[in-house]
Amino acid sequence: MRGQLTSRKEEENSMCVSGWRRLTPLLCTVFLSLAALNIVAPTAAAAGETDMGLVSGWVHQDSGVTSNLYGVSAVDDQTAWVVGEDGLILKTTDGGDTWAQQLAGVYSVITSISAVDSNTAWAVGNQLGFEIPILRTTDGGSTWESVFPSAIDPHAYMYLHDIDAVDANTAWVVAFTILTSYPYTAFESVLKTVDAGGTWLVPFSGYNSPTPGVLTSISSLGYWDAWVAGATGRILHSTLFGSFWMPQNSGTTADLADLYSVDGNIAWAVGAGGTIIKTTNGGWNWNLQDSGTTDGLQSISAVDERVAWAVGEDGTVLKSVDGGVHWDQQESSITGITLNAVDVLDPATAWAVGEDGTIIKTVDGGDARPDIVSVSPAAGGEGAEVNVSGCDFGDTQGTSYVSFGSTQATAYTSWSDTEIVAEVPAGAAGDVQVIVTTPEGTSNPAGFTVCLPLTLTSITPDQAVQNAITVQITDLAGRGFMPGAEVRFEQGDTVLDAYDVSVVSDTSITCKIGFFLTPTGAWDVVVVNPGGCEARLEDAFTVTSACGSGSGAALLMLGLTLGLLSLAGSTRLRRKRRRDS
Repeated sequence: MRGQLTSRKEEENSMCVSGWRRLTPLLCTVFLSLAALNIVAPTAAAAGETDMGLVSGWVHQDSGVTSNLYGVSAVDDQTAWVVGEDGLILKTTDGGDTWAQQLAGVYSVITSISAVDSNTAWAVGNQLGFEIPILRTTDGGSTWESVFPSAIDPHAYMYLHDIDAVDANTAWVVAFTILTSYPYTAFESVLKTVDAGGTWLVPFSGYNSPTPGVLTSISSLGYWDAWVAGATGRILHSTLFGSFWMPQNSGTTADLADLYSVDGNIAWAVGAGGTIIKTTNGGWNWNLQDSGTTDGLQSISAVDERVAWAVGEDGTVLKSVDGGVHWDQQESSITGITLNAVDVLDPATAWAVGEDGTIIKTVDGGDARPDIVSVSPAAGGEGAEVNVSGCDFGDTQGTSYVSFGSTQATAYTSWSDTEIVAEVPAGAAGDVQVIVTTPEGTSNPAGFTVCLPLTLTSITPDQAVQNAITVQITDLAGRGFMPGAEVRFEQGDTVLDAYDVSVVSDTSITCKIGFFLTPTGAWDVVVVNPGGCEARLEDAFTVTSACGSGSGAALLMLGLTLGLLSLAGSTRLRRKRRRDS
């Protein structure tokens, strides 16, 4: 969402080629004048450039400003916020065709923004005089309110480097503070609010830090879990509301500018000298990845454990689709400009921002290589049709193909640049990765479960008496059973889930089922494999009545009545004996 602040480059680049676009100084001046009137509108030529259906790769968008931009947060492919110097806040609601300036009433550098939805966003920046920008909007940016942390000493100068918002009430902030009164202490801290900024907790504070900006980035997973990163490879992780922070060995001494966590186990961090590190086990181990560049990286954002982008100095844009095993440099046509922040929506869509008012966006993965956004359904057997959605597949199939694991599909219902309908090929089985291969390259993988041919042939026993508490199914026979399969019994709208299900082999399952207060008659037996493939044996199991129609409930009531009478008699007998004694 943001990147570490960097010095502004002097070199101007007015190149205008396919892919990345930048404005000439003259156009920047015109748009800056329009921005002063709170009107930002692209020229006809610029509007053509931002038509994502016409231009591939990363495309420049007209911010209308020349200020350095430090943070970006996207809600969807149409809505995003950008922040930068001089209290600048921009927002688009049309995918970036136009950017409108919002007035927050501050003039300091805004370093980071975190959007919750199209109405709610938080932003932070560096102190300017007595102005400490911790800002919040709940009306889409029409108004921004200051939520200054009253718990912080007012005689302090604060650098607020990053913010990550959970919702309209909860947000995390990393800060560096210098007290301007005796004893002139400097300290780093993590701030947290759970009441929309009414009060701020300081769950972490490190005093007498040697350099400003020791902590530069924070990435949270909600109320409980957060990571922070900063200078000299420093990383800390908390899973207790931020009340306790565990230092982690990052394996690097490089200054880390940004960190992004996918979940409680997977996170990336980037920094100086092209440093990229990743953990897949909650930070117990951080592994250095080969970025292929020595340019400083300022920001990273990921879709999942496989797909991520990183940006940095000299217009560097990197993308990985295999968890960071390989990082490919994408063409930006930008030199001498640092990209400070990137925010990713899916494998095809991302925004990045940087110096000189630079805003760029891609909706096709940033290059001509195919990108998978989704696969539906998530499971299917041989011959099932699977919709693969994404971009850069090509208008026609040609020599391109879809693979299910190591097996290529041979039958296709349709093929377009954004969607392929392919049939699951023979020979593919189990959990596989769906991959699209074109002359331009190989896509990111997407998970899919190929179900074995699943059939049910018999069940033993095949009947039980009504109100049976536990019935042991000793053999549910068939073919194609997978570990983790589920079993259920269905009669009309009534569904009973079996328990203690054990897949003995791919041809046999054992389980337990109860029929207490259930209808008599025939029941279907259903087996569902992981991924959703299922087989049904209709009217395979019969629940019989022990004493005729309706007697089950009567027997139950009789048993309860006799039990109560017995209990009452026993109680009277015990009382009588006590008196006799």
